[in-house]
This record gives sequence, structure tokens and C-alpha cells, in this order.
Amino acid sequence: MATHRISIVSPFGRPATNPGGVFWQPYSIIDSGAVLIPDVLCFKDSGTKDGYADSFHVPQNYVGSAVLRIVWTANATAGTCVFDWSVLPRSGAEDMGAAAARTTETDSTTKGGTAFTRETNDITLTDADYAAGDEVLFELFRDTVTDTMAATCAVFGVYFEYADA
Repeated sequence: MATHRISIVSPFGRPATNPGGVFWQPYSIIDSGAVLIPDVLCFKDSGTKDGYADSFHVPQNYVGSAVLRIVWTANATAGTCVFDWSVLPRSGAEDMGAAAARTTETDSTTKGGTAFTRETNDITLTDADYAAGDEVLFELFRDTVTDTMAATCAVFGVYFEYADA
């Protein structure tokens, strides 16, 4: 058995709620000392729950041990960043647009004492919610109603980690 990690952010993703609260921009706008300037997914400290919506395909070799990993940084030295993951897996002939109960899971990470250090939030997911071949519709939220980090969160990557057979 091996562990795999795939990127689940696609060019088809979009802000799920407040368009001004979630947006793409070059990292150098947040960190003027940056040497390399990839685009990052920014979640502002808006005082609301702002989200990003996208979808991904669960790999055919998936058997379990699902984890969502969010890699991020911020121009902050303290505070807690809270992410919520809301997901609707679909398979077979299920209606892609049907209203259905979604699974929501949450994780928080306290920012280290240095601005712009790499941080990760790992959310252990419910294995039974996923099956090989599923199309997963998701929303990733930064919950600035409950988090205490007073800065824009720059997300470098969102990954689905899993074990194979």
C-alpha cells in the first residue's frame, strides 16, 4: 500500500460566495520579498465565511485514508486560521445538481511566530464518503467569522491524499 497526493484545484474553480473575499493573484502582491511569483488563491480576512468551489475525480486506485491538505501562508505572526470543507461525492447515474446532504469537516491551525512561513491544515476525511471513480463537488471555506488571524491567507495548494491497495 502506498500513499498518493493529487492537486485538486483546477482552472474551472471559482469563488463560491463573496467574489471579493476569494480571488487569484500573484504571490508577490502579498509578499513583496518573494523571489518566485506563482498565482495563489487568496482568502481575505473579511469577517465572513468565504469559499472556493471546484470538483475533482477520485482516482481509480483509491481505497481509503483520505486527507485534505491545504498549504498556505499569511503576513501574520499569530492567530488561528479555520478552513471548512463541504463535499458532495457523486457516482453512477446520480444527479449532479440535486440538493443533497453534504459532509462538512473543519480544521484550524495556529499561525507560527513568523510572517510568510509555510503552514498546512490537514483535515482527516471520512473514508466512506469517497469511492474510486467518484466525481467530488466541493467548497473550501475560510471561516473568518470564527478564526482569529487578521490577514489574507494565500493558498499555494489544495491536495487530496489517499492510500491505494
